[in-house]
Amino acid sequence: MGFRSKNALISFIFIFLCLVFLSISRISGFVLYGTILFMMLVYYFMIYWLFNFDVYPQGFISILLLPTLTLASYLLIYFNFIKELPIIYVVFFTLTFMVMQYYLVLTQNILNLSTFTNVGLSQAALVSNSFYTILGFFLLNLSIFLIPNLHSPFKIVIGVIIFVIFYFIFVIINKIEFVQFIFGVFFYGSVSIIYLVLFLIGYINPLNSLLIVISLAVIFRGLTVIALYSFRKVISVFDFIQIIFESALVAFLVYMSSI
Repeated sequence: MGFRSKNALISFIFIFLCLVFLSISRISGFVLYGTILFMMLVYYFMIYWLFNFDVYPQGFISILLLPTLTLASYLLIYFNFIKELPIIYVVFFTLTFMVMQYYLVLTQNILNLSTFTNVGLSQAALVSNSFYTILGFFLLNLSIFLIPNLHSPFKIVIGVIIFVIFYFIFVIINKIEFVQFIFGVFFYGSVSIIYLVLFLIGYINPLNSLLIVISLAVIFRGLTVIALYSFRKVISVFDFIQIIFESALVAFLVYMSSI
């Protein structure tokens, strides 16, 4: 069985079985989170097996962890939201995620191989990995905000931990200096404190949490651009305009979240 066949087996069959179990089971609370954690661990080692148990040391975080976290985020979103939708939407969202997960694993394989030998698609894989990192950050934050009976301030605090993990993955993959990681954590932590205060004083409507999740993803994306600029000393006019636009977008989303 070749790599693509194994990848399809993991990305489609295993994820499908996980979703079926979550659909027919009546678990909740710590049992639910423990079950998802177990599924994450199984998936993590299945990807390790897919890579023939040959991953460079930092790859245990940067290569294997990203697809595992995206899987966990979708499982939570599925359990708390998607499974209650009409079947056509369930099928659409699930198939879309499976396909994206399949290509994410392909991307991670290219990045892993590029540490051992020259791979022609390594630059394209870096771009793809950045996209998946931002998407995964958004999905995991969304999955946390969809958890019922968890107060919004706690979700913001958990979001800081999520940022540290995803930003660390991004820094490792792109070989960015650690000082930039410290700056990113400090900046995001400062923004999170502002969000936390806005939640506590009642400025942000908890029903509009999706807008906050989007704004956090926009901030994360902006920090990745700044990190690449500080390391490579290159930034396009388009990137500069995007940073200005995204700053205005974040302010607008926060304002709209109060309505």
